[in-house]
Amino acid sequence: MKSAQKLKYIFSWFLCLSFLLSINAKSKNNDFDKIIKLFDSLYSTENMYAKNKINDSILFYFENFLNDSMSFYYEIKDTIPFTVAISPDKKLKIISWYVNYSFDDYKYFGFVQYIDNISRKYRLYKLFDTSDRLSLDENSLCSDTNWYGALYYKIIQPVEINNDFYTLLGYDFNSQITRKKIIDILTIKPDHLLFGKPVFDYNNRIVKNRIIFEYSSKAVMSMIFDEKNNQIVFDHLGPSKPLFEGHYEYYGPDMTFDAFRFENERWKYYYLADFKGKKQPKKKRPKIYYFNK
Repeated sequence: MKSAQKLKYIFSWFLCLSFLLSINAKSKNNDFDKIIKLFDSLYSTENMYAKNKINDSILFYFENFLNDSMSFYYEIKDTIPFTVAISPDKKLKIISWYVNYSFDDYKYFGFVQYIDNISRKYRLYKLFDTSDRLSLDENSLCSDTNWYGALYYKIIQPVEINNDFYTLLGYDFNSQITRKKIIDILTIKPDHLLFGKPVFDYNNRIVKNRIIFEYSSKAVMSMIFDEKNNQIVFDHLGPSKPLFEGHYEYYGPDMTFDAFRFENERWKYYYLADFKGKKQPKKKRPKIYYFNK
């Protein structure tokens, strides 16, 4: 008899828990739907004051939504008006979006979610884009409170015993005449985020804390992670004519390829003689135009 009562109690408790989880899931879906509707309004209005008010609401509701550690496991569909990048180890998730105030004025916003496997603590960081005010560049070390804003579409985690950082691939609309693609480094500190790290090796010489490629808004630059060879492969950029050197609105892919390959805890630069069957002409490697001066 006691055994039957115990089973009845467990079953009742299970039904109650299932009901509560169902309510919580429905509430989460409603909150997320509200955020999506706000994004629809954000990208349909052209009024700058209205954009700021709507984006403030997005930040408010998004932060409330993400403060719950269970939001880390919330399944986000592909058809969303912002980017979501997840690390291979499933500990890091970065959400990012932009607000365009004009053709030459883009500002980025985002959140970083992190699950610490050792302490099992959930951390949420709000990102503040200050690149327009602080003139952040390839040499800058940044944090969550002074962030070089970008839309992140890939998180890379090269496998090495001592590797304690994540590599981020990002995109920046920048302006009406140029676009940017960015390779940045993220290190999770106990109380803050650190963006940038001197790990980019060009001919055994550390060049920058991050890499920024700038090119014409009329061009399309490819930058992907070749997991098989543990390397970031990208189009080599150059000016359409030598006299345009340093004027990035005239830069674009020159049909050759370069790579940063991860070796000995560094991203080491390589000229690729062949990538996906596309052979480069046999000539002396041109000057590396893509590092901003």
